[in-house]
Amino acid sequence: TPPGGFGEFQSCAFRHAQIAGGSLPIADAALYGLSSVEGATAVLDTGSPVSIASKSFAAGAALFEEIEGSETPPLVTTGADGKATQLEARIAAGLRLGTGADFMQQRIFVGDLPMAAACGVEPSQSFLLVGMDVLGKVITFDLRTRTLHLFAK
Repeated sequence: TPPGGFGEFQSCAFRHAQIAGGSLPIADAALYGLSSVEGATAVLDTGSPVSIASKSFAAGAALFEEIEGSETPPLVTTGADGKATQLEARIAAGLRLGTGADFMQQRIFVGDLPMAAACGVEPSQSFLLVGMDVLGKVITFDLRTRTLHLFAK
């Protein structure tokens, strides 16, 4: 049971993936735009301020472009391999983690990250790095039950 006093929360199951001598929490994800794609690998990354979908995942879900006049300038991120990846902002109508955590109207950046390959995800497969923009300010990872609790923002 999550700690009290935080109001409403959502939960989803997670598992661990061994990557480069470390362990990262992974969940299943779905992304919704004009279409939908389910069954993606999602890394739950508390060190990232933004969420990033692979190009194939974003294209399959047919994410929306930002409204004219409110466009976010492209971002550039540098991975552990030292290579820069340019990211473009899109809008997802919805994002689901596991079977119980739903998020509506999310800005998702799009680009192919080297981390996907490190997680064993092929370039044609769907990959999502879930950052703190989705995870929120108060989260708990229950390692005993392997459940992520996300509290209302």
